Amino acid sequence: KNGKLVGSVCENIKGPMFPTIGVHSPHE
Repeated sequence: KNGKLVGSVCENIKGPMFPTIGVHSPHE
């Protein structure tokens, strides 16, 4: 459940927050 929710939110944020998530994705 948590994984599915995070995946959906990640995809949604990947659009408007592409630079933020792009830099945070590899760091996490």
